[in-house]
This record gives sequence, C-alpha cells and structure tokens, in this order.
Amino acid sequence: YQMRKLISELLDFRKFEQNHVTLNITDNDMVAFMKEVYLNFYEYSAARQITYEFQAKSESISCWFDTVQMQKVVYNLLSNAFKYTRPQGVIEVIVSEDKDYINIQIVDNGIGIEDKDINRIFDRFYQVGNDTDIQQTTGTGIGLALTKGIVESHHGTLTVKSRPGYGSIF
Repeated sequence: YQMRKLISELLDFRKFEQNHVTLNITDNDMVAFMKEVYLNFYEYSAARQITYEFQAKSESISCWFDTVQMQKVVYNLLSNAFKYTRPQGVIEVIVSEDKDYINIQIVDNGIGIEDKDINRIFDRFYQVGNDTDIQQTTGTGIGLALTKGIVESHHGTLTVKSRPGYGSIF
C-alpha cells in the first residue's frame, strides 16, 4: 500500500509539473468539503490524543474547485500536521472568506520548521532533516511541491508561517 501511494504521488507530481492535468472544476461548498475531510482524520486524532478542532466563519462558502485535487491538498497538509505534532498537541482547521478569496488554514503546535528550511519546503524532493522523537515515516519530498502545484492551478497561493517549538500555519 505504501509503495503504491508513493508511486501515485510521484506520478501526480510529474503530471502537474508537465501541465498534463485537466482540472474537473465544479461549484462546491468549501465549508462542507473541508468539514468532510476534517472528519476523516477525527478518529486518528483521538487515537493520537491530539486536540483536533474545526472552525468555519460562515456556514457555507460557494467555490469552484476540483474536489479530487483539493482533497489531495488538504490530506497532505493534515497528514504533515499529524506527523509533526506530539500527543496532547493541537491541530486546527479554519475556513474563512475575505473579499476575493477563501482562506483555509491548517494550524498545529507541532515541532515547527527552522528558518533555513522555510524557503525550501516547497521545492521538489526537499526533505527537512528534523532530529526529533516524532514518529518518522518515509516520504518522497514531493508532497508539499505537489500541494503547492495543485493550489496554484486553482489560482491560489500556499504559504507557511512556522517557528521551531511553536508549530506551523499552512
């Protein structure tokens, strides 16, 4: 299963890199979509003893996006948040809208990212070398590069604020 997942991620990344992906854009409710993805991680958060919260500033926010591709984005960001957050930590999913855009935030109080790595985490094949007791799983170093590509194909931006010992906001 893990090998299939890594191969699939690599193929997806390559397709986006070469502009061979056609988005299937439909009108969706971003709040309902995010709530559904959030709930898929709920039992995992309980098992890991992580406080896991969902906030939406509106009951419904209409938006045109590809649900399959956007699900990859949110799954990757949440997977990373869980990977780098210790038991008894906190992860929040926040959905809000401003004048011209929808803001989705994945906030954790995990180990954070060093300044030297912040500008490189979206580079393909780059992996942060964290010396930590956090569970280590192998990755390809393309998850955030793929995530950024998908967000940008939706005319969005992916940013990060982070500080070691404080956590991260994507």
